[in-house]
Amino acid sequence: MYIEQLNDVVLKGKLKKFVYDIVGCCQEVHSEKGPELTEYVYQDCLKIAFEDAHIPYKKEHHFYPTFRGRKIDSTLRVDFFCKDKVFLECKP
Repeated sequence: MYIEQLNDVVLKGKLKKFVYDIVGCCQEVHSEKGPELTEYVYQDCLKIAFEDAHIPYKKEHHFYPTFRGRKIDSTLRVDFFCKDKVFLECKP
């Protein structure tokens, strides 16, 4: 669900504040590097941006999804896991 689709104004404000700095880093990288590089270059740039902004993150975070409360064998990987709550995938 997109933040703009939420009806709860208070929750919407909290979510926007929580991801504001993460989105800002993404925008900075895109503004400086443009749209024509590989996913890996954007990941390296975002790593620097997150470090400079003191945003806690894990790069190439692996996790096990669950089904009916039980862990399944398949492993998923996301490019970044920020603030222990936000999954971020880089796409050129």
